Amino acid sequence: MLSVTEARRRIVDGLQPVGTEMCSLAQTHGRVIAAPITAMITQPPATMAAMDGYAFRSHEVTDIPATFPIAGTVAAGDVPEAGYPLNQAIRILTGAVMPEGFDLVVPQEDTEADDETVTIHQAAEPGRHIRPRGQDFAEGDQAFAPGHLLSARDIGLMAAMNVTWAPVYRQPVIGLLATGDEILLPGEPLRDAAIIGSSGPALEALLKGWGCRLRHLGVAADNLPSLTQAIEAAAGVDLLVTTGGVSVGTHDLIRALVADEPTNPAPGHDGQLDGAVHSQLDFWRLAMRPGKPLLWGRVEGMPILGLPGNPVSALVCGLLFLYPAIQKLRGTPVQAMPQHQAVLSAPLPANGPREHYLRATISVDDNQLIASPCESQDSARMAILSHSDGLIVHPKQHPALAKGDAVSVIRFRDIHGF
Repeated sequence: MLSVTEARRRIVDGLQPVGTEMCSLAQTHGRVIAAPITAMITQPPATMAAMDGYAFRSHEVTDIPATFPIAGTVAAGDVPEAGYPLNQAIRILTGAVMPEGFDLVVPQEDTEADDETVTIHQAAEPGRHIRPRGQDFAEGDQAFAPGHLLSARDIGLMAAMNVTWAPVYRQPVIGLLATGDEILLPGEPLRDAAIIGSSGPALEALLKGWGCRLRHLGVAADNLPSLTQAIEAAAGVDLLVTTGGVSVGTHDLIRALVADEPTNPAPGHDGQLDGAVHSQLDFWRLAMRPGKPLLWGRVEGMPILGLPGNPVSALVCGLLFLYPAIQKLRGTPVQAMPQHQAVLSAPLPANGPREHYLRATISVDDNQLIASPCESQDSARMAILSHSDGLIVHPKQHPALAKGDAVSVIRFRDIHGF
């Protein structure tokens, strides 16, 4: 069975960033830059006052206190006159262009003034309370390396640079398909032995939060015509994500379809794959729990990530494998899953041949993370996952751990939307 690390590497290596497009500034929030942004202007465009006060020529302020006649006022947006008389002050407002030769601004709270004169009682350094031309950026300066995820702050910077359009990676289109005769969508009429599919809505929420567009493919029944029809409907997606159908059961047709092999037919299913669907299987079993039956390959030219049917397994695998896949498709750097050191609040038994990701609550005591494994690790119990804070990573073949021993944990709060 493949390790988690090797499986993640194969998935990421099997994908390429999607194409690029130009977006208006208003549409770039949460998008990924595909090329550096170049400033169209210089900011500030001139040397400007940073505070309301009075402008002076510093070499004229020789004695303190000093009183000067007020020669005029310059407000933001004004073009200052040229050639103000010597030994005079200018009333200046925040954002106003400094008159030529004036290199000192004294804030109004440090002065005494009437309609005609201003007195300063404390010396100020030249250049104080002044924003030099180009202090923020100059025309031609570049911002953001490709792969940068644009925030509201970044949009503000692009606006200041007078940028109205930006090259970004387009949003990956993800096909989302559930499988199983027993699966119902939330709100559908209930029937005996049916199960409400919970992993689909959760994955949809994650994918939207990760900047993807969704193609909803519904639920495919456990027969080849239904599954083939759903795959045909997925044509053109950047990644097909399925839930269920990847284990070794009679109805697990996703694996058989991608592996291009006959199945052991269930009643009413012929179980034969005649090669009409072009597919390539990379792997389908991992040395991990929950999530041993996870599939990666291609079908009809589309990359396919087959997640397990149990909802907890599907979401844990989504965290470990779908998240880096989306990073690669979006053009962002694929970063290792953040792990933190914590101590156990209870003992853990020795682990077997599969890396174990245990749901846990995580608290803080005296700046130390405390990991408390949940009592049940049943992969169908969504309530436990919902109330968990993260996962304890228990390496394969690891000996038993006692209360207070150190463990690595993945905190859900580190992954956007999880």
